[in-house]
Amino acid sequence: MVPGQGSMRTMPGGQKKNNLPFGVTRETGTFCCLFFCYLSVIPFLFVWFYHIFPTTVLSIIVCFALCSFIPIAFNQGKTVVTEPVGPLLSASMLACTALVFLGSMYLYWAHVRPMRALILSRECKGVYPQLPAVGFPDAAYVTFAGNTTVDTTKAVSTISLDAGLNTFCVAPIVSAATAGRVEFWAVGVDCCGENGRFECDDVGEAGEKHGYVMQNPTDALFDLVGKYIAPPIMRRDLFLQAIAKAEQPGPAQGEALISSKDAVLVRWTKQTKQELIEGEWLAIMVAIFVNTALSVIMALGLARIVHRFGELRAQNRGEKEQSEQLSVRSRFGDVYDSTVGEHVENVRGIDLTRHMPPPTLKDTVIMGICVPYIIMMLCVLLTTYSGCWTNGHLVYTPFLSICTVAILALLATPGRVVSGLFLMLVMLTGLYIGKVNYTANMFHYCSIEDRRAYSSVPADAKSDVYWDAGIMTFGAKAYLSQNHSVGFLHKGVAYCAAPILSRADDCAKAPPNTTSALLQGLATPPSFLQRTSRMHTSLETDDQIETSLSASQTPVQCKVVAPTRVEFWAIGTDCCGARKDFRCDGGTDANAHSGVLVRATGNEEPGGDRDQFFKAISQSVAAYDLPPPDRPVLMRWGEDPKALQSDWQSTALKMVLLTGLVGFLVHLAIGLGSYWYMKILHKRAEAEREKEVERKRQQSKGNGRLGSSTSLWDGFGLFSQPQELDRNGSPRDQLRV
Repeated sequence: MVPGQGSMRTMPGGQKKNNLPFGVTRETGTFCCLFFCYLSVIPFLFVWFYHIFPTTVLSIIVCFALCSFIPIAFNQGKTVVTEPVGPLLSASMLACTALVFLGSMYLYWAHVRPMRALILSRECKGVYPQLPAVGFPDAAYVTFAGNTTVDTTKAVSTISLDAGLNTFCVAPIVSAATAGRVEFWAVGVDCCGENGRFECDDVGEAGEKHGYVMQNPTDALFDLVGKYIAPPIMRRDLFLQAIAKAEQPGPAQGEALISSKDAVLVRWTKQTKQELIEGEWLAIMVAIFVNTALSVIMALGLARIVHRFGELRAQNRGEKEQSEQLSVRSRFGDVYDSTVGEHVENVRGIDLTRHMPPPTLKDTVIMGICVPYIIMMLCVLLTTYSGCWTNGHLVYTPFLSICTVAILALLATPGRVVSGLFLMLVMLTGLYIGKVNYTANMFHYCSIEDRRAYSSVPADAKSDVYWDAGIMTFGAKAYLSQNHSVGFLHKGVAYCAAPILSRADDCAKAPPNTTSALLQGLATPPSFLQRTSRMHTSLETDDQIETSLSASQTPVQCKVVAPTRVEFWAIGTDCCGARKDFRCDGGTDANAHSGVLVRATGNEEPGGDRDQFFKAISQSVAAYDLPPPDRPVLMRWGEDPKALQSDWQSTALKMVLLTGLVGFLVHLAIGLGSYWYMKILHKRAEAEREKEVERKRQQSKGNGRLGSSTSLWDGFGLFSQPQELDRNGSPRDQLRV
């Protein structure tokens, strides 16, 4: 045998297996690839999908863990149980799955979640440490202003057995204007000691005033096991214990501090936000590379155990067959193997697909049109609407699990691989369309349905007061200011924004002699004594007096002043001009005084639509000298807020119906097209096969006419010389001498 080529090895029981180089069987190589795939895919699920579909990701991992018990079901037979290979394989698979799962959880909490917070959350600049921390719930990176420093003299530490004897350090972030109450704290792990020593991160760097906000994990998995796997810096609960210790007076820290209930914990750093994001990306890539290398090693080890397990099962089958009397079927199989086995390699190159039965219309309608269409529409419907249900994940997750199992079963069936791939494609398409539909439409409809409705809202109110609002009806003096609207153009899309202002602010600094005051003073006509006394003191006539009074009754125009606060903004796309032309929803309706909030979905990418609306707001602020909003609220403006809310629902329904119509036509075209195409291919293959059979038949006839008789009689040994042919072409009989 040539080194490096495959070979055939006879297993006990008469079976033959193809060997790859180094004595590895093809079956073992397949299992090695399978182990590597499912071990290496777990980190990718946590990096890309856990923040969107946490329940689905955990369900997939649970399925992987349950698959570890499959070898136990095949651990049967006298020879198999002599070695604990089956239980060892199950335990090894379960241990490898658990190891990769724990490593993936550490990767998510240590790097993926902080990186997503840096990308999607806000960067706050010019922050004074005495500002209320409740105003920065969405901050990820803070740049402090003024003479902000970390007061290391009041640093406090605490040690908890719950985190492996790590020291959790906190120190207040203060400035000259701080008066006892601490809103921001610098934190670190194992970087502080007694006598006010606090050396966490870049606290000792002069002139640095940047803070990397530590996010508050709100995940059930983190509360259950994640906090024991994640790095200690993620333990916000233990840092709060250290802060509570700082609030107690003692000889070490002197006067007790007062901390905000919603204190912001930051890591003092000299790195910029972009540098932190790049560092987290690099850490994620390194972790995935290390996991891939470990997955290769673990897959090879598991494949080796599978190889030994297969040998034991083959030996057990061979012993069982030898102990029993061979049946007619087994005898025929032995004869078949000994006679035809040597010719198997010769027919491996034959295209057997042309001998498959022709496609049927019934199978095409069921597996090519109906089933894929139903799966796609169910994916669209459940992804679009299940997010609005109270327990929607209890329906959504089992459905995805069943579809995944069905696709894997089709892929494992030789004649259904194409059907499995097509079903997987339409399922992914339905999930994508449903996700887009939910994010763009149903999310906003449901977020309004689940929140409060406020009325008589002042246009200059603080947005923090109405943070749980869904529908807001403003006061009679509120109006949408067309004179302050802008259209920010980005990649061909006009992002429109117009502020909601109050007419009361326009007259805030008007002169005291207003029209109402004049009318109130002139409501009573002059008496007889007033008119007679006027004759003694002035020579003015009544006509002159009336003329002066009518002139004094002329209304005084309100003085235009800048609004004090602008927090509420009406938005839209491709419905405005560059300046002072806002036509989105009810922008031109003078009777409109209501709005529905457009909230963040939590999955916005940097540079998305929401960021472009904020740029439009910044452009309006800069163009019209408006006060910069602290926390701008985006909304759709109109007279009927319920109609605006229902518009999202109707748009989602239209998208579902359009997907259903287009999807049905596409499935119908693909199904019928593939049916006719496969039928044509089958006819061509049959015609080619018939031609090949006819050619071999003609060739065999020619060979038989010339030498078939000679070969037959020579086989019996009756002729030792070539036969002579007569005039008719028939062989002449000759006797052996």
